[in-house]
Amino acid sequence: MKMAANQGRPDYLAELYVAGLLADSGWNIYFPHRDEGFDFIISKCVEADMILRPVQVKGKYPTTGKTNKTSYGYVGKLSALHPEMVLAIPYFSRDCACKTPLCTAYNATGTDSATQQGISMPTRKF
Repeated sequence: MKMAANQGRPDYLAELYVAGLLADSGWNIYFPHRDEGFDFIISKCVEADMILRPVQVKGKYPTTGKTNKTSYGYVGKLSALHPEMVLAIPYFSRDCACKTPLCTAYNATGTDSATQQGISMPTRKF
Protein backbone atom coordinates (compact mmCIF):
# COMPACT_ATOMS: atom_id res chain seq x y z
CA MET A 1 0.00 0.00 0.00
CA LYS A 2 1.52 3.31 -1.02
CA MET A 3 1.80 5.97 1.66
CA ALA A 4 1.48 9.73 1.31
CA ALA A 5 4.79 11.48 1.76
CA ASN A 6 5.40 12.56 5.35
CA GLN A 7 1.89 11.55 6.36
CA GLY A 8 2.10 7.88 7.34
CA ARG A 9 -1.16 6.99 5.59
CA PRO A 10 -2.21 5.88 2.10
CA ASP A 11 -2.41 8.60 -0.54
CA TYR A 12 -6.16 8.21 -1.09
CA LEU A 13 -6.87 11.96 -1.13
CA ALA A 14 -4.57 12.52 -4.12
CA GLU A 15 -5.91 9.46 -5.96
CA LEU A 16 -9.57 10.34 -5.46
CA TYR A 17 -8.98 14.00 -6.32
CA VAL A 18 -7.35 13.07 -9.64
CA ALA A 19 -10.09 10.50 -10.35
CA GLY A 20 -12.69 13.24 -9.76
CA LEU A 21 -10.95 15.63 -12.16
CA LEU A 22 -10.80 12.94 -14.85
CA ALA A 23 -14.44 11.96 -14.29
CA ASP A 24 -15.45 15.63 -14.63
CA SER A 25 -13.62 15.62 -17.98
CA GLY A 26 -15.67 12.69 -19.29
CA TRP A 27 -13.38 9.76 -18.45
CA ASN A 28 -14.74 6.54 -16.92
CA ILE A 29 -12.82 5.44 -13.83
CA TYR A 30 -12.16 1.81 -12.83
CA PHE A 31 -10.60 1.06 -9.43
CA PRO A 32 -8.82 -2.26 -8.76
CA HIS A 33 -9.84 -4.61 -5.95
CA ARG A 34 -6.28 -4.52 -4.57
CA ASP A 35 -3.94 -1.56 -4.12
CA GLU A 36 -1.21 -3.04 -6.30
CA GLY A 37 0.26 -1.68 -9.51
CA PHE A 38 -1.80 1.08 -11.06
CA ASP A 39 -4.06 3.24 -8.90
CA PHE A 40 -6.89 3.05 -11.43
CA ILE A 41 -7.70 2.66 -15.13
CA ILE A 42 -9.46 5.30 -17.22
CA SER A 43 -11.42 4.90 -20.45
CA LYS A 44 -13.08 7.25 -22.89
CA CYS A 45 -14.68 6.89 -26.33
CA VAL A 46 -13.24 9.42 -28.77
CA GLU A 47 -15.01 9.28 -32.12
CA ALA A 48 -15.06 5.52 -32.87
CA ASP A 49 -12.02 4.62 -30.74
CA MET A 50 -11.97 3.46 -27.11
CA ILE A 51 -8.99 4.90 -25.24
CA LEU A 52 -7.75 2.98 -22.18
CA ARG A 53 -5.02 4.31 -19.89
CA PRO A 54 -3.60 2.98 -16.63
CA VAL A 55 -3.00 5.79 -14.09
CA GLN A 56 -0.58 6.19 -11.20
CA VAL A 57 -0.90 9.15 -8.82
CA LYS A 58 2.00 10.60 -6.83
CA GLY A 59 0.97 13.45 -4.53
CA LYS A 60 3.55 16.15 -3.79
CA TYR A 61 3.41 17.42 -0.21
CA PRO A 62 5.76 20.29 0.69
CA THR A 63 7.76 20.14 3.88
CA THR A 64 9.55 22.88 5.80
CA GLY A 65 12.89 22.37 4.03
CA LYS A 66 11.43 22.47 0.50
CA THR A 67 11.90 25.53 -1.71
CA ASN A 68 10.02 26.82 -4.75
CA LYS A 69 11.28 25.47 -8.07
CA THR A 70 10.81 26.59 -11.67
CA SER A 71 9.71 23.09 -12.67
CA TYR A 72 8.44 20.00 -10.89
CA GLY A 73 8.20 16.33 -11.75
CA TYR A 74 8.66 12.87 -10.33
CA VAL A 75 11.85 10.86 -9.87
CA GLY A 76 11.52 7.47 -8.25
CA LYS A 77 10.24 3.95 -8.58
CA LEU A 78 6.74 3.20 -9.83
CA SER A 79 4.94 0.02 -8.84
CA ALA A 80 3.98 -0.68 -12.47
CA LEU A 81 4.81 0.68 -15.93
CA HIS A 82 2.89 0.68 -19.20
CA PRO A 83 3.75 2.38 -22.53
CA GLU A 84 0.48 4.36 -22.47
CA MET A 85 0.15 5.03 -18.74
CA VAL A 86 -0.53 8.42 -17.20
CA LEU A 87 1.35 9.74 -14.17
CA ALA A 88 -0.72 12.36 -12.34
CA ILE A 89 1.00 14.59 -9.77
CA PRO A 90 -1.26 16.76 -7.59
CA TYR A 91 0.65 19.54 -5.80
CA PHE A 92 -0.50 20.40 -2.30
CA SER A 93 0.41 23.59 -0.42
CA ARG A 94 1.64 24.06 3.11
CA ASP A 95 0.35 27.64 3.12
CA CYS A 96 -3.22 26.89 2.04
CA ALA A 97 -5.87 26.09 4.65
CA CYS A 98 -7.77 24.02 2.08
CA LYS A 99 -6.86 20.37 1.65
CA THR A 100 -7.21 20.26 -2.13
CA PRO A 101 -4.17 20.50 -4.44
CA LEU A 102 -3.16 23.84 -5.94
CA CYS A 103 -2.68 22.21 -9.35
CA THR A 104 -2.31 18.79 -10.93
CA ALA A 105 0.22 17.81 -13.60
CA TYR A 106 -0.31 14.91 -15.99
CA ASN A 107 2.53 13.14 -17.80
CA ALA A 108 2.43 10.53 -20.50
CA THR A 109 5.24 8.00 -20.21
CA GLY A 110 6.63 9.02 -23.59
CA THR A 111 8.35 11.91 -21.78
CA ASP A 112 10.13 9.75 -19.21
CA SER A 113 13.76 8.68 -18.90
CA ALA A 114 15.52 6.03 -16.84
CA THR A 115 17.68 7.13 -13.90
CA GLN A 116 19.54 5.31 -11.15
CA GLN A 117 16.63 6.15 -8.78
CA GLY A 118 14.04 4.63 -11.13
CA ILE A 119 12.09 6.76 -13.56
CA SER A 120 12.24 10.49 -14.19
CA MET A 121 9.14 12.25 -15.51
CA PRO A 122 9.53 16.00 -15.95
CA THR A 123 6.47 18.23 -16.01
CA ARG A 124 5.86 21.66 -17.45
CA LYS A 125 7.60 24.69 -16.06
CA PHE A 126 5.55 27.19 -14.07
